[in-house]
Amino acid sequence: MASPTVSSNGVFYAAYPSYVISQNLYPQYFLTVSNDGGSTFTYHTILTNTDPISSSDSKFDFAKKAYLLISNPANTNHLAFIYLRTINGNLDVYLTETTDAGLSWSIPIRINDDPVSNNRMHDLVWGDFDTDGDLIITWRDRRNGTDTTFQTSSEIWGAYRSKDSTQFAPNFQLTSETVAYDSILENSGNDFMSTKLQNDTLHCVWGDTRNGKLNIWYQRMLINGTVLSIQQLASENLPEVLICPNPTKSLITINVENLKQVTVYDINGRKIIKKNNTNGSNEMVINLESQSNGTYFIEITTTKGKITRKIQKR
Repeated sequence: MASPTVSSNGVFYAAYPSYVISQNLYPQYFLTVSNDGGSTFTYHTILTNTDPISSSDSKFDFAKKAYLLISNPANTNHLAFIYLRTINGNLDVYLTETTDAGLSWSIPIRINDDPVSNNRMHDLVWGDFDTDGDLIITWRDRRNGTDTTFQTSSEIWGAYRSKDSTQFAPNFQLTSETVAYDSILENSGNDFMSTKLQNDTLHCVWGDTRNGKLNIWYQRMLINGTVLSIQQLASENLPEVLICPNPTKSLITINVENLKQVTVYDINGRKIIKKNNTNGSNEMVINLESQSNGTYFIEITTTKGKITRKIQKR
């Protein structure tokens, strides 16, 4: 697949893999660039992958091997490519960068700082620049696991580099506990990671199987490791929600067990209604009569977590 990004001056970039023997005996990563809205593209080589992840190596089965291209809002020529390598015999997180819009790339550096060749797999990479160029990289880490495979306990770890530094600070653990492996993670789409850096605050969303269930977590923390908040966004055991009528002309009724709050957002994410459940009922009526026709999102908060549904007003 291709990993796209758009620089702060509107240039489109995408990184993608290629394996064409007539071009190179090894797989490669390429960068494509368009500064005219996709009318024309130019191409550059990011790197030649001399240690590709072999599909025949069973210990890498189920690992999330995707890579990520991100652009620095503070420097339109600065791109970072985050990916996984097997050069040390296991999956490690690596970074290569360009400061000339993709013409040349830095020597890749290893981001996870656990012992080299320790037979511990890392995967599920993500990263982000904040507005002034600070960089965060996060991943699922198994340095405290018990074996070499995907099927061992894990945590979410990160590495931070200030815009004023050329070196990353020591790795730090984001998650508060080591999470035991669960086979549900072997199913497609059942684990993910996303990270945003805003000034000195890190916002992370991920899925893990603590408590024996696949849950979605959101955590805010400072880059010094201070946790500001952690919240379970959703669970595999969320209650069934009844919303009717949908579409609606004005009134809509929400029925769900353990209902606490209902919030309505417009298509642009603007909060337009927030209503708390003050009578202990499992039912709440929302009036959209004063709103224009269109698509809305209802966020339903229960004691079991949050549920989001799409509704239409016609």
